[in-house]
Amino acid sequence: MKKVALIYPLETELPLQSTSYRVHMPRYGLLVVADRLRDEGYEVRTFCEQSGSSVDWDYVESCDIFCFSILSFSAFKAYKIAKRLREKFPAKPIIFGGSHASLAPEDCLDHADYVIRNEGEETLVRLLALIRDNKSPEDILGCSLWVDGLKVHNKSRPFVQNVDRVVKAVLIEDYKKRSLLDYAKDILTSGIPKFNIVVSQSSRGCPFDCKFCFVKIELGKQYRKKTPQLVLEEVSVGIEQLNSKFVMFVDNDFCIDRAHSIEVLDLLANKLLPLPDSKIP
Repeated sequence: MKKVALIYPLETELPLQSTSYRVHMPRYGLLVVADRLRDEGYEVRTFCEQSGSSVDWDYVESCDIFCFSILSFSAFKAYKIAKRLREKFPAKPIIFGGSHASLAPEDCLDHADYVIRNEGEETLVRLLALIRDNKSPEDILGCSLWVDGLKVHNKSRPFVQNVDRVVKAVLIEDYKKRSLLDYAKDILTSGIPKFNIVVSQSSRGCPFDCKFCFVKIELGKQYRKKTPQLVLEEVSVGIEQLNSKFVMFVDNDFCIDRAHSIEVLDLLANKLLPLPDSKIP
């Protein structure tokens, strides 16, 4: 079994601010990837600094593979971490994924061995299996990599058709119910108390072709829906874990299929209301 560290860095030095600066909220794709790796039998720990994770660097350095999920605003920090790990462990593979990696694989390959483009769960599982078995990953779909000193961008992988998976935020290190002490620490460190928010996804993709939007590249134009009962389970698990009444659907467009959206909302209203009595500090 190979040990894997999955890291989502939060940039704190540059004059940039995440849109979710008031909340602890993991990227949904990070949860999906962590869930798939666990199901495949890998020993994996997931550190999402945006969700309040403190990275256990002793564990990270003991891992066989280093994986990063990044947005553009956090790319520079990921590059710095990757450089440090490369200098200390030159033989261990470094893998980048996430929105920035999908948009700028050329740039990411300057700091990594492999770049996972677009939906990452199937490509990463396949890539890790090939690395584990000492087989060549040169032809793996959805992957950019170095081949004989050259950057190669393989064909994109077809988008995942079955999105019926319940992912759990418990996979994120330190992502748990917040106490008064946690809020006090927030104020002392950043001046702003933060609260937890449950993330869920009832669909993927968007059939529209807006020129300004990256979704059609990263998650495709085919609208794929999750079974409403599984959405309810996902939200219920998150609320129980975090004791939060705030839920964010990270669908590319929640309302494309009106009947599906109403079914999801009716289930939530009938099964979960009233939500836990919590307040935003």
